[in-house]
Amino acid sequence: MGAIISGAALTADDYGRAQRASKLFGNQVRNMVRDGARVFVEVGPKSILADRVGEIVEQDGITSIAL
Repeated sequence: MGAIISGAALTADDYGRAQRASKLFGNQVRNMVRDGARVFVEVGPKSILADRVGEIVEQDGITSIAL
C-alpha cells in the first residue's frame, strides 16, 4: 500500500476492491447522517473526501458546505 505502481500491474481484483471500498465509505457516511452527524472534518494537506461526502449527503436532501 502507498507505492506507485504501473497501471498494467492492476488486476480485476484491485478494481473490485476499490469499488467495494467506495460503496462502504458511502454507506458509512449515510449511517452517520442517519445517526445525526452533521459536521464532517477532513484533516490533511488536500481536500480529497469533502466533495464525496457532499455528494452523498445531498442525495439525502442535506445541504453541504466544504470549507
